Amino acid sequence: GKFGSAADNLQAAGENAQGTLFVAGVRFWF
Repeated sequence: GKFGSAADNLQAAGENAQGTLFVAGVRFWF
């Protein structure tokens, strides 16, 4: 339902944020 979609969107947003930080960290170190 609506709640499930919102939760999925939040989870996807969190994964995107973590991926961005990870890539930024890799670029910083290398």
